Amino acid sequence: MKVFTIENGLPVISAEALLIPQFKVLYDRDKTKDKSNCVKELAYIYFSTDYQSIYLSYTKDIREERLSEDFMGNKTYKPDGKVIAAIEKYDELQQTPTMNFLKAARNAMQATEEYFNSIDYFKTDVTGKPVYKGTEITKMLKDCSGIKDSIDKLIEAVKKEQSNGATQRGGGSGGMLEFID
Repeated sequence: MKVFTIENGLPVISAEALLIPQFKVLYDRDKTKDKSNCVKELAYIYFSTDYQSIYLSYTKDIREERLSEDFMGNKTYKPDGKVIAAIEKYDELQQTPTMNFLKAARNAMQATEEYFNSIDYFKTDVTGKPVYKGTEITKMLKDCSGIKDSIDKLIEAVKKEQSNGATQRGGGSGGMLEFID
């Protein structure tokens, strides 16, 4: 089941998803004629949580700030308990073993990025020798392209899982690495 589809650049909740209490409550509480508040909240949920979201390249704090500004029109917007519950439900509904592995890999890639950003190339130890050696950093940077390639393969595996309906929930098909070429 698809929770959202994108139509005219905006997330639209599927009829089946409206049967899920965490999404229905957002729809029902929006009293606007065009459900514009619900659309904003769905956009926030979709782009904060969906594995294909272009906003996932940001760290969590920056992502929340950008989403608040871009979709809610207010940089200081904080989702209420109902939106948080819908985010958690959407996250849960898209989970598969491969998806969990993809999330872990993305977290590792962001941690690696933070590590590289924190390197002080001029820092020396008590004897005056550089703490970070150029050759070690260069080797680590070369290895990073492998991380990116692995993440790209995981994304493709997740897409295959999602399109085949090959989730572990209920149907029990596919192992964690079965969909990776």
